[in-house]
Amino acid sequence: MPPKLRWRPTSRVRSSRRRLAARLAPISAPNQTAPMPSAWRRHCARLAGCQQRGWSRCRAPCSAIGPLHRRQGSSVLIHTEAWQCVEAALETSHDVCPTAASVARPHRRLLDALRDPDLGQADLAVLVRHVLGWEDVRRSDFGLRTWPHAGLPDRSLWRAAGVSCTDLVDGRIYLQREPWAPTGDETAALRGDPLREVYLEGESTQRRHLDSVPSDPFWAHVLGYHDYQTAGQRQAALSLATAPPGVTLVVNLPTSTGKTSLALAPGLLRSEPVGVSVVVVPTVVLALDQEHRLRKIIAARGLRGSPSGRYAYLGDMHEEDKAAIREAVRSGEQRLVLTSPEAFTSGLAPALHAAARSGHLRYLVVDEAHIIDQWGADFRPEFQAMVGLRRALVDESADDVKPATVLMTGTLSGSTADTLHRLFADDRPFRLVSSSALRCEPEYFISRWDNGEARLHALREHLLHLPRPAIIYVSKPDQVDEVRAALTAWGFRRHAGVSGRSGSAERRRIVEGWRADAGVARFDVVVATSAFGLGVDMPDVRAVIHACEPETIDRFYQEVGRGGRDGYPSVSCLLLAPDDRRIAHQLATPTLMLPDTAQGRWDAMADTARALPSTRLRVDLDTRPPNVTVEGPSNREWNVCLLTAMARTGALDLIAREDAEAHEDVSDQNRVGRHIDIAVKDEVSWTAYAAERRRIAAASDAGLQALTMLEEEDECVGETLHRWYSFSRPWGSSEVPRSCRGCPSCRRNGRAPIQGLLPLPWVADWCPHAARLTARLEALMPHARLTVLLAANDEPQYRRIAARVLDRLIVAGVGHILDVSGIIADAEWRRLQTAAGPRPVIRSIGGPAPVQPPVPTVAVLPFGERAAPADLPDWFDRYPALVLLVPSDLTAPSRSHIPWSDLHPPCVTHVRLLEDL
Repeated sequence: MPPKLRWRPTSRVRSSRRRLAARLAPISAPNQTAPMPSAWRRHCARLAGCQQRGWSRCRAPCSAIGPLHRRQGSSVLIHTEAWQCVEAALETSHDVCPTAASVARPHRRLLDALRDPDLGQADLAVLVRHVLGWEDVRRSDFGLRTWPHAGLPDRSLWRAAGVSCTDLVDGRIYLQREPWAPTGDETAALRGDPLREVYLEGESTQRRHLDSVPSDPFWAHVLGYHDYQTAGQRQAALSLATAPPGVTLVVNLPTSTGKTSLALAPGLLRSEPVGVSVVVVPTVVLALDQEHRLRKIIAARGLRGSPSGRYAYLGDMHEEDKAAIREAVRSGEQRLVLTSPEAFTSGLAPALHAAARSGHLRYLVVDEAHIIDQWGADFRPEFQAMVGLRRALVDESADDVKPATVLMTGTLSGSTADTLHRLFADDRPFRLVSSSALRCEPEYFISRWDNGEARLHALREHLLHLPRPAIIYVSKPDQVDEVRAALTAWGFRRHAGVSGRSGSAERRRIVEGWRADAGVARFDVVVATSAFGLGVDMPDVRAVIHACEPETIDRFYQEVGRGGRDGYPSVSCLLLAPDDRRIAHQLATPTLMLPDTAQGRWDAMADTARALPSTRLRVDLDTRPPNVTVEGPSNREWNVCLLTAMARTGALDLIAREDAEAHEDVSDQNRVGRHIDIAVKDEVSWTAYAAERRRIAAASDAGLQALTMLEEEDECVGETLHRWYSFSRPWGSSEVPRSCRGCPSCRRNGRAPIQGLLPLPWVADWCPHAARLTARLEALMPHARLTVLLAANDEPQYRRIAARVLDRLIVAGVGHILDVSGIIADAEWRRLQTAAGPRPVIRSIGGPAPVQPPVPTVAVLPFGERAAPADLPDWFDRYPALVLLVPSDLTAPSRSHIPWSDLHPPCVTHVRLLEDL
């Protein structure tokens, strides 16, 4: 008979096998009479299993024993692997391990769920499956051991979730993941386990690869970032930093490649010492996210902040906070304000008008600008009203301080680009900078089901196997309720729903619980209509399920793109049923009335409109023609749709809607007040209205037809999307390379995953509107060229002289420095940007290149170079103005007996230049 086990507290467990064995050995002590608690016996057995598997470096320090044992004086043990935390937590069906930041996200989400009193057994099964998958792809034949108890799923539920249960001799069960492929797609398993790369996350060879490039001095100065995320981000940043007053720039960059930084950096730079930039975002959550980020940047960089300390102006803020922001906007001290379209066009508008008249406005930025086209026709008309207010603010500003308009997006089709050009180009320069490739993170699975009930059954199977977090998209609010009821019946509890019926506070609560903003994740699945997730910084969504047919390819691709924002693989599952096409067609068909009907409505509204100052009209949206009997919100919505379509033709501008600020979040329902202000610009052309109506209808129909081609599986999904998002226009082009991690066509034809390289666009050419040099410098270079001869005895002296000359040239308006041999140190770049104040300093290393900004430039040749580069005379043709800093003894190319200064005047010594400037 084995000796009786007795327990006594010991010191911290070490990773040594010898010490571990000693701790697990039976011990007897005459003066110890208390038996070892059963939980401790189970823990010893678990540690023995750990010993058999082998120890590795500690990832997740945590308490391995419960409060009972701590009260008895036992010591805290250190788990060496995150899965050990999971095993300990599963034993008691609740987490007793305080997790550390280094714990992998699947393990952390499971441990959070075990703290949730509302945890459903289906939730637990699928979260355990995710942990098993994460571990299994890193160590073969992995499993978790646990003692069975009532808090765990039963064996049938484990099997349904693809988890095998094996009984061990000591009474425990051994859980292992079984491979699974999405049902209904006959190609799903042709490449083996389709979830392997998803579980690998950052270790996957199919993750997104981005090549960073060194940042420019102005970028590092305001943001503290020493790199751009991509070369395309740099080209967009330079296009924006060099943009002259009053122009419009469209920036098309992939999601999670730094569009937000583009909105913040130039605005912070150009607001020294005063200035205001406005960033319009589509959701309240996004505004608060960016405000949090902006506060951190300002604090970390020691920059001047807003007098109120707030940067988000939202309708549900306290009135005193809003009043403080409005006052700071009027005085030019606000620097940056983040707001919604509704607040932008209503509560904030008077302060913006005052700032424009005072010359304080710097940039007007619209994030997710594609929704101006996709939503502005009959949904949240303030996206259309922004156009009129923006035009008024630009017109009110003086010529030399007109704000530049920036339209940022990650999904830009040719049709949407044309709409933005028509609305924002005016008679001022309009440019597009695009460096976009298709999302490489999702693998696409497409299945068709005989009816809605069969699809619902398939949805259950998908949810029991797919990793978390996940989004389920449907088309109508009623479908959100239907799917959530089914989820609850299946044993899922950690889910939430978002539709047009959801208010701002509820949306915010759901996003916070989904992202674990408070440190604990409360939702693993969100069932939503199309608007959910727009701009929300949720990096690790692993599965996006469409239990519907989206009405356009744009909606489908944008929703798929809400998975894998961290660049790690994700899955997209499109589950189709017969009735989907009818619903999709209804949603895709624009609610625009025929020209004759529209004219009757307009005449009725115009006859009853009340004149306001500044040639504005206040329209009563309850107005209806004599032959119309429909009243109330429906009648108002028809009137708003008509006015929005007329605004797209250029006949009028929407100004502000009554009570708009109170309804500033994403909603499927258009809450329309009674009055809206407009400014009539031109005689109404019903021919132009009819043409716009046909264009909107054709674009919607084309979007649905493109999605139909994608669903037919005849060609690669990436090829279909490449065709849809590639276009060329006189003011810019977008060539989107094909990317596809997998789709039915690629799997069927054995094509390997492909990740398209991000294109490298040129900096927007603002040459006809280039920044002016000072009169003194222009006098020295009448033909926009000048050579400055630096006389130095050694390289240190040469660098000191060059630094003094660069200081003067930066102050004189030259913003781009071409450091040919890289002789300028980082500290010198920082000093030059400080000297430049609110103007950006741009650096390039090496010789001239087409992708460099076409702005006034100074090129610094290295010390000791006697013969000029062969192409040096051609450098003058690459920039609107060029100053060369060269050694005083430089000779002409291929003519060493002739000084450079003799053949390429004007030339001055550095002494003369310093005196003249």
